[in-house]
Amino acid sequence: MLLPCSTLISTPGTDELSSTRPAIQTPLHRYWPHLKFAIKASQRSADSFLDNRVIVRAIEHLLKTKQKDGSASLNMGDQFLNHDTGMLEDLTVEEWEAIMSWHKWWESIQALHPVILSIESAGYTKEPVRIAGTRDLRLQADRGVTIPKRKGDEPKPVNIFTGWPSNKEVEIKGQETVLIDYKTSQHIWPSHEVQLSFYRMFPDSLDDRLGILQIGYSLNRAGWKLTEVIPNLPLALSVYEIWKRENPDAKPSKKTYPVTLKI
Repeated sequence: MLLPCSTLISTPGTDELSSTRPAIQTPLHRYWPHLKFAIKASQRSADSFLDNRVIVRAIEHLLKTKQKDGSASLNMGDQFLNHDTGMLEDLTVEEWEAIMSWHKWWESIQALHPVILSIESAGYTKEPVRIAGTRDLRLQADRGVTIPKRKGDEPKPVNIFTGWPSNKEVEIKGQETVLIDYKTSQHIWPSHEVQLSFYRMFPDSLDDRLGILQIGYSLNRAGWKLTEVIPNLPLALSVYEIWKRENPDAKPSKKTYPVTLKI
């Protein structure tokens, strides 16, 4: 999710802004239709019938538990919050299938020794562009090249996007940081490119490779598809300029909250 910053939080007795729970509003995607993309916003929303929030929360539970305990499990009968009803509900069959497809992807990259760096982590751009967002997953993984078996063969790159080759030896060259954004849509739209391009502007993601992981993907047998996204900063900044034009008087507000309540 990507949002323009419009509210800043501080605590009494300090001018420091809270970095733990930013309050931000006005979703940026509300203004994306003004770009008149060839694909209409209604087509983007109709591209997926799954509740991405429930699926991401289930995956987040798995990864955070693994980080804490070294292993994790998820049951089909586990319940998660439905934001539309405000109730804890069982996973639907379709949501479970999407989570299963994510699990297949996770298992497929284990040869690259992934190390989780952050899960559902907030980030911010620097002035003058004021954008905040939550990144689904940042991890570090091996990268390398194949070792040619025959004279004249060229080594080929091996990384999280190419996958680990079968029946080939690999020379590890180092590690790289990858930012993964989950999508339940069957297609990748220009708005997705804009979203990840903004993420690349976050100070701790300047060197990240960017990828969209489509889960619950029905156009191949794997059920998932990982696509590298090349950041397009001019496109992202044009979206931001349109947002500013639509909101010429938008200014951040500052709210002060007590850190303790007594009765």
